[in-house]
Amino acid sequence: RYALDNLADPMHGCYLHAQSFTLAYGSKQDIMKLERTETGFIVSRVMQAGENFDWTEMVFGASSYCRLDLPYPAAAGPGGIFRIIGYVLPVDEHNCTVFFWRLRKCDGLARAAWRFMYRATLEERHWNVLEQDREMLSAMPDDARMREMLYQHDVGVGALRQTLTRLAREQIEAEDAQMAKAVR
Repeated sequence: RYALDNLADPMHGCYLHAQSFTLAYGSKQDIMKLERTETGFIVSRVMQAGENFDWTEMVFGASSYCRLDLPYPAAAGPGGIFRIIGYVLPVDEHNCTVFFWRLRKCDGLARAAWRFMYRATLEERHWNVLEQDREMLSAMPDDARMREMLYQHDVGVGALRQTLTRLAREQIEAEDAQMAKAVR
């Protein structure tokens, strides 16, 4: 749950990853906006776009995931935005596995240059950012939620928790209906 909370909070990037290649830029103050979609929601910053980890789309369905775009400076080589598709898979009560698809649109020689730059310098930076998230999440006590104080920046965290609660309730109701049907 905490790994998903982290992904539903675009503001965490400018704090936790303030020393990273791309996430060090942009404002540390903003208002968050929530937009419901057919498959989930998008949480985004109101006063900043194209600077940092400015928005996340949370998608729920047969395969639940998040999607976000990171603007990359010219120093990162050819291509446009750096798109990340993230999955969180629970392993047990206290552990999960997180997987990220990393995508950048370019082809031909530009693609070869991008792949070289990514493998030579950028991949290690990405692993450092993910390690910051892992260390922070691993250090959180199981009962951290009991002591949290959510505020406006956490509108995505609230929407995520409401959605997960609704989906769990729907699943339990569907299972109960199947059991009642089987008993008849």
